[in-house]
Amino acid sequence: MGGRSQGVGRLELGGWREETETQENSDSVMADVLDMNVRIVDGSITTKVYCKADNFPFQVVSLPYLESNLDKGICYRVFYGQLVRFQRLCTNREDFESRAGFLLGILKNRGYKLGLLGRQFSRAIGKYIVEFQKWEIPVDSGAWFRHIAGL
Repeated sequence: MGGRSQGVGRLELGGWREETETQENSDSVMADVLDMNVRIVDGSITTKVYCKADNFPFQVVSLPYLESNLDKGICYRVFYGQLVRFQRLCTNREDFESRAGFLLGILKNRGYKLGLLGRQFSRAIGKYIVEFQKWEIPVDSGAWFRHIAGL
């Protein structure tokens, strides 16, 4: 890691360099705070998931592989936990669906079974139904999962 000089940070990873302003939130109607993007739209605050690693030109391993030494049940429950986290961070259902679909793509590429992921999706919706009802959601959580998964 490189040092800082005059308000600019330098990140060096495997030959990749990026110079960034140390003050990332210079916009008066938008800010990224921890794992949340906050915007003021038409006088209302809206939030959605923010992950700085999404902008890196390399893959960041932040989710378990099924081949790891973790119990497979724990691997699938990570999806459950992330769904609850996304629901709490997203003001709009569309942002939740986008982020859940992005995560599904990663997990499918790692060999996770859609049926088991769908079961975790339905469990998360069932357990936190009151929170999910801040949006108009489909009655059939399985159909909603298939929609998000692009099936």
